[in-house]
Amino acid sequence: MSDFSLDDPSFYEDFLVEAQEHFDLIEQNFLILEETPGNLDILNAIFRSVHTIKGASGFLGLTKVQALAHIGENILDDLRKGRMTVTPEVMELLFETVDVLKVLVGDVGVNLRKQGSPKDPDTANLIHRLEGIRDGGTAAKPAAPAPAPAKPAASNMKLPPGLEDLDSDAMHAIEEGLAGGGNVVVLRIELLPALLGTPFNPMSMISMSDLVGKLLHSTNIMKHSQGLEDFQADQFPFDLVLIIQPSETVESLRKLFSGVKNVRVEYFHFTPEGWTALESSETVVAAPAVAAPAPKAPEPANGTQDVQAELSAKKAASAAAQPEKADKSSDTIRVSQAKLDSFMNTVAELIISKTMISHIVERFEAMDLTGAQDDLVKELRKSSVYLDQVSKEIQSSVLGIRMVPVKTIFTKFPRMLRDLAKASGKKIELQMTGEETEIDKSLIEELGDPLIHLIRNSADHGIEAPDVRVKSGKPETGTVTLRARHEGDSVFVEIEDDGKGIDPVIIRKKALEKGLITQERAETMSDEEAVDMIFLPGFSTAAKITDISGRGVGMDVVRSNVRRLNGRVSVKSVVGKGSIFTLKLPLTLAIIDALLMRAGGQVFALPGTAVEETLLVPLETVSHLTQRKAINLRGEVLGISSLRELLQFKNGELQHVAGIELPVVVVSTQGRRMGLIVDAFMRRQEMVIKPLAPYLASLPGISGASIMGDGGVVLILDPAELMSLAVQEAL
Repeated sequence: MSDFSLDDPSFYEDFLVEAQEHFDLIEQNFLILEETPGNLDILNAIFRSVHTIKGASGFLGLTKVQALAHIGENILDDLRKGRMTVTPEVMELLFETVDVLKVLVGDVGVNLRKQGSPKDPDTANLIHRLEGIRDGGTAAKPAAPAPAPAKPAASNMKLPPGLEDLDSDAMHAIEEGLAGGGNVVVLRIELLPALLGTPFNPMSMISMSDLVGKLLHSTNIMKHSQGLEDFQADQFPFDLVLIIQPSETVESLRKLFSGVKNVRVEYFHFTPEGWTALESSETVVAAPAVAAPAPKAPEPANGTQDVQAELSAKKAASAAAQPEKADKSSDTIRVSQAKLDSFMNTVAELIISKTMISHIVERFEAMDLTGAQDDLVKELRKSSVYLDQVSKEIQSSVLGIRMVPVKTIFTKFPRMLRDLAKASGKKIELQMTGEETEIDKSLIEELGDPLIHLIRNSADHGIEAPDVRVKSGKPETGTVTLRARHEGDSVFVEIEDDGKGIDPVIIRKKALEKGLITQERAETMSDEEAVDMIFLPGFSTAAKITDISGRGVGMDVVRSNVRRLNGRVSVKSVVGKGSIFTLKLPLTLAIIDALLMRAGGQVFALPGTAVEETLLVPLETVSHLTQRKAINLRGEVLGISSLRELLQFKNGELQHVAGIELPVVVVSTQGRRMGLIVDAFMRRQEMVIKPLAPYLASLPGISGASIMGDGGVVLILDPAELMSLAVQEAL
């Protein structure tokens, strides 16, 4: 990390989040730039992102990140000014630069959280190649690592008091700014103790500098070069330094930064003739037990808005847009995932309490009460109904807060598919629809791995080589489509390709070779069942192992991960036309709508997404097949199993007598249906899912637990595992 260690860790956390947002944006724009090399708007957008990362890293003393971003910024500046052209060689080098920057920024997080060891890649070789291609040479990798670029030579420039400790990079930046006869303003910014605990992020001052000029360099100066012993833990042991080449008047620059609260700014104006120290500015918001001098004049809440009115005509458009942007940003706030999880847990406890109160009211209502007692119970019922409404509103609000668009994960795949296409020599286009579809953030994080496996599968197994596609009458560029949509209380994500499809004949042959099925089973299974075998552990149709696939892992991981999310995955394929993989997921993992039912003297909950319908079936209409029971459901033969038998209760045999109707739940999961015989239906109810203890996690057919209104525990069933248990029972 940086040279100082007593600064606020939240600065680094903000940097990590913002840097990742910029990396995602850069990669999206890189892909557009490859298609439209002369797109100046895209080049400017990429330049601004890299410029921000460079400035923020210098701000925090991350010299390695700053050095690599600086040379990348120079190349982007040459590209947008026409001094270089966008070539495949340049693009590959820029992609590699961003990859290394991501690793370096990731190391900041590793060091910050003390989790693992940083990778700390050597950037000297890459910087050497970047400088080589910028000078008109080649980006080819040299045979031996190049030495790290030399630091700028020490300058004889005389610096004013307060800037004596500037490093050679900062002095070199000042000299470069003055070389063309221009002027430079250096800001030494002291972060005051009152800044601690406020939402202001000092790194935002880097973006502010773009309003009034070009940021040449950013760094920090330790207040005590000999040590930090004299500093208190609630103070900042460093000052920040911004070196700006102004495009506006120096007075406009001073007015901009004087609006920042809880900092003291010293201004130094450099010209080719020398330097001038300007009057410093300080605005402090008083904090408890901290004395603050009264401001000389009232300052606006946002100091940038006054300055925008004074910007010159060449920045009028940018200034006009700034207030609107500020208004939008003021409506949002970044909240940590841990706080949202804690909020959701609190809401879950509220729902449990609401259920308990409702249960108590039901018990009172079942009693024979008269007079004042009856009136009191009616009032209690009204209060219970009101509590139910309020809790639902709170639940809806917290779920809405946790919802994020799937675009946050979809945007990672264009770059990945580009690299896969280049590695396999194929031409593949990725199309995305429904990126604004929202899903719980916890699900988004778990959805990444399944989607990666499915997209890699489509690129390697699905899409054919260009010459093969042309011979079969297809365009040489294959298409992978990523779609998302809402249906009821579920989210559907589809991955479709227009490749060769999945041949059930080949699947059966491979399964026989691997001993996964018998010859008799291969002859009797349908094409759909054969295609479904690609999800078996260790199954692969790849002729050889590649960096992309072929090891027999991946598709089974997809199914197991999706099942863990209470979802399901299915596949449809047509030979020669392509395949569609469909993931069905709940909107959230924390709270589900469930059907309560009784079996073997216990209460169980079945997720409502798996329930198609409930039936009362006369016992005499149940048919007994070889190893399975079945019923005729509107002309369709539906296999049924007893929940007590599947869960291996001691009294597992049916105890129903002739003339009695069997309660049956029709369950649908993974594209298959079955009937589940229970003792009795109870009601539908919202359930708060609680994970099982580790020693109970291996219970067959059980995915979690919840708490009933009477304080009792109810087990939540896993529909997919019940289906597997029923199939095993029939064998």
